[in-house]
Parts: sequence; structure tokens; C-alpha cells
Amino acid sequence: MQISGENIKLLQETSFVKDIYINHTHDLRAQTKLEKTYGKSMGRFATMQRKIIPKALKKIPTWHKHQCFYLPKSYEQSTSEAVAMAKKELFKGGDNLLSLTGGLGVDDWALSKKYKEIISLDTNEDLNIIVRSNYDKLGTSSVNRVHSSAEDFLASTGISFDTYYIDPDRRDEKGVKGLDATVFSPNILSILETHPEIKKDLWIKLSPATDLTWIRENIHPNSDVYIIDYQQEVKEVLCHLSPSQNGLLEIISIHTETHRINKNTEALITPTESEILWEPSSSLIKSNFLHSSKLGLVLKPCNENKTLFCGASLLPKWYGKFWVILEKGKGGMKQLKKELTKLGILNASVTCKTYPLKPAEIMKKLKLKESSRHQIYFTTHQGVKEWFIVERFQR
Repeated sequence: MQISGENIKLLQETSFVKDIYINHTHDLRAQTKLEKTYGKSMGRFATMQRKIIPKALKKIPTWHKHQCFYLPKSYEQSTSEAVAMAKKELFKGGDNLLSLTGGLGVDDWALSKKYKEIISLDTNEDLNIIVRSNYDKLGTSSVNRVHSSAEDFLASTGISFDTYYIDPDRRDEKGVKGLDATVFSPNILSILETHPEIKKDLWIKLSPATDLTWIRENIHPNSDVYIIDYQQEVKEVLCHLSPSQNGLLEIISIHTETHRINKNTEALITPTESEILWEPSSSLIKSNFLHSSKLGLVLKPCNENKTLFCGASLLPKWYGKFWVILEKGKGGMKQLKKELTKLGILNASVTCKTYPLKPAEIMKKLKLKESSRHQIYFTTHQGVKEWFIVERFQR
């Protein structure tokens, strides 16, 4: 698709925007009508928007409110608004920032609140046109979107920036996501070697699956690393290079408020009358803080790899999921079925931690339907299969 000429104006035209945003319903008749009204290319573009807009309402609500537009790949790879706004607080701010991989530009939009000017690069000119139009709607005037690759711009510019930011595409030629930095686009390792000056204040966004050891071995042994956790799920790993770096590892946990956790953070521990089952957040497990903090002394691990803990204590909700244990046992399904009947539980979700069966298999065996109130955890502890029937803890 190429957006040019009159089509660029169309992105801002009230009737075109309303046709897409007022009626989200997608069907063949609607697509045909859009193509007749706006031409085949922009009609298909409009249909594409209708598929993304309902999802954008939750992920980037301010962009939805201002009736912005998207391309599928850039939307999929974009940072959520909540994460971008929390993440910007880590940046020092200043006169200018170079965003080497602009994408949809949600991070640039958030960072524009801390930098007087941002130059944002991307090689997809259609996307650049859409992003410029979106920034007009959002009232973001300090981001200058430039059609260029990171390598070409760095090779030709004489500007020294206060801060550099890069979010490489982690897909290979076949579109498969991976952790091999040599196939990232642009190649981070090559850029760091060719342009060492950007290390003065460089932020690198990496996949949530990135091994922290890989960062120390390939980026820098003392780089500062932030695990960004949004609503109990790791969304990205952020690596920071600067003269003041000291190998910091920190969790940025985003809920209604943002909490910063490191290995020395003293968690507020509250005694409870009930026995609690705690499933630590994925960010806590990834950080390895459970092995270097006092948390494991308060709640005892119930399986070998320390992904479940039990005890009569409660931690703040941003530390993971907490359940009241109604019943627990060992062995097969027969005793479990009896306990479920005794408790009057007909529906419950299933989670397996170091357990040979999959949740779907167990739910089929027990004839259960999904429930958010009750859960059955299956795990293996010291070679013995164990289960826990639990109920969501009400704070």
C-alpha cells in the first residue's frame, strides 16, 4: 500500500475518520462500500483499521480517543500506553533524543514530554505518513519523523544527542521472533561497535524473553537492566548504557501505581489467619530476586523450581497472585474429585507447575469449566505430585 497525494489528506478528513471510528463492524458489504467511497487502496486501509481499533482502545487509549490510525505490524510491536508512560520516568530528559527505530511511535510520544526535540527514524514511509498524521491529532509537535535507517542516519549526522533509544525488530527473514542479536534489525551489536559514542546515554528495548545473562555477556557486563512488568506479565526488558551504570537490576511493576523493586527492597509482609498460596509474578522469577531476598524465608517453596510458595503471610499484590488454600493433597484425581464435591466447586481453572499433564487434559478429566474465582494448582514437590484447591484472596 502507498499513501500519497490526496490519500494523505484523507487521514485527517472528518468524514473518513468517522466512517471508520463510528462503525467498527467489519463485513464484506462494509468493505465494498468503503472501497467505492474512498478507492480500493484506502478502502482496504479503512477495513484494516476496523480490525485494530477495538484492541487499540485498551492498549493505547489516548490514541484511540484522538482517532489515530495504525499498520498491523507496527501496532502489534508497539508499546502499550501504560508501559510507555511509566518507562519515560526512567529517562533523564534533555534537549534532544534520537529514536533509532520509531515504529508506531508510542514510546516517542511519551518521551516527547521529557525532551524538547526527538528525531525518530523509520524506513517505512507509509508508516511515517501515518505517524505524522497521528502526532498532529495528538498535538505532538516536538517529534520529527525522518525516513531513514539507523545505520544511514548515524553515519551521516553531525548532531550529538543527549539520549539514544533503540527498539530493534527481533524477527528473522521468515518473520519468526528470536533472540539472536545478529538478525535484529538494526543490528545492535554492529551499531555499538561502529558508533560507541551513543553509549553515553543509550536505552535498548529487548524482548521479555531475553536472558539477562545474554545482556551481560553481549551488551555490557555492567549495564543497568529494568524488567518492565505490566499487570503481572513481563512486557519488555530495558537495558541502559551510560557512564554511571553499575549493573543495577530492577523490576518496574505497573498496576494502578508504579512500583520499583530490587533485591534489597523490603516488602510489606502481613500475617494472615488463612494459609496462602503465592504464585510469584513472572518478573520476580526472571529477576532471580527470590533466591537473593528474604521472601523465601517467609513463604516456603512448594515445588523444586520455586514458582509456588505457601505460608500464613501476604505480600503486596504487585508481587504476584495470592490465593487462600481451601484444600491440598497428593496423588491422583480420585481424592481431588471428592474434595471438589465436598467444597461444592463445579468450575475452576487449572494451572500446572512442573507437572506432567497439561491444564486442558486435567480440565477434561475433571469435567471443569473456566472460573476466575477458584483455581487448582498441580505441581511436583520432592518427586511427589501435589495439588491445591484455592480461592482468590479478597483484599
